[in-house]
Amino acid sequence: MPNPLSWDEQEMDELQRKIRNHPAPVNLVESTLSRCREEEERPERAGHRFVKTKIMAAVVAAMVILFGSSYVSPAVAASLKQIPGVSSLFRFANDLGLRTADERGLVIQNDSESTHEGITLKAPVALFDGTRVSVGVEREFEEAARRSGSLLEQIESWELSIDGQQDLQKYAPGSVMSKSGDADSAILEVSDLKNQGGQPFPDRFELTVRVRLDGIAERFELKVPVQRTTEPNLSFETSASAQNEDLIFKVKKVELTPVTTQITTESTFTDAGTAQKEQATFAYDVLDEQGRKLQTISGGGQPLDGATMVMDTRFEPFLATPKKIVIKPFRYVYQSGGDGLFALDEAGNPKKNYLPGLDLEIEVGSSAAQ
Repeated sequence: MPNPLSWDEQEMDELQRKIRNHPAPVNLVESTLSRCREEEERPERAGHRFVKTKIMAAVVAAMVILFGSSYVSPAVAASLKQIPGVSSLFRFANDLGLRTADERGLVIQNDSESTHEGITLKAPVALFDGTRVSVGVEREFEEAARRSGSLLEQIESWELSIDGQQDLQKYAPGSVMSKSGDADSAILEVSDLKNQGGQPFPDRFELTVRVRLDGIAERFELKVPVQRTTEPNLSFETSASAQNEDLIFKVKKVELTPVTTQITTESTFTDAGTAQKEQATFAYDVLDEQGRKLQTISGGGQPLDGATMVMDTRFEPFLATPKKIVIKPFRYVYQSGGDGLFALDEAGNPKKNYLPGLDLEIEVGSSAAQ
């Protein structure tokens, strides 16, 4: 077995070179490298292995911040996962909530795996915070030469069952598969529709995931134990609403966990004939009272009728419980031609047209339920 701490000076220099050459703020780059140098020069009271681990943890943290959603090579990912304390693939996710859960020890370790035709799928980690279930999925090859494309590209479909029940109508779960930190991993996210007429997931259950990969005849089956984290959540209902000539917009519920910010909204469009088209372009930003904006993670909803949609939208967590939550609705701008592609601004981000008169401010008071 390779020594997980066998990072020589050349490897360290290479990592620092990559950090320096990445177009990130100078203060972030220099503070990260200064921290590495301080750890390296510190007297080894706890031993060389401990100091070396702290150095590498600082470098890995910088790589996660700087490289964000970019894939790292399978070789680099395998090497990083050998470092004590950074073995979970959630640590490399482009999702602040999952990274926070990994750092705080909230994830559930699992040894479920399934092998067909020289390919093994594993589900080593899972997390349930009451708003979403996240399952890390990894792919391994008996022969590395067989690797072709990412795991996400090879997945054709997946099916779910809860405690052996394949009929999940009472939960009406939605699920999405997204990329993780390298080409051989992905993250499955599953959420219930408890705020839209469905039942909530139980606090503890077994999730079975059946995955079909392109080019493999047999389905892979992974059994994942799920248990809701005991970390305290804030949850409260609200009657906040605003409207203009086209739309009545209401915020019905707010859920804050260490992993997720979930907002439940109800949108009613005055023209039922164009409601579906309008809903496809409608979204909103979530900020705290200091103007710090949260990154959107996922969402899903159900129509109440031809004009009204109830949606759960999940965002990254607030770093600290805000005093006030600011909601800023907008419409996405699409490229002409009807192909459904976003129009992009100069920075490469989707263009947004903010909707005057629909902004909402929600106080996060002591009445919020734990």
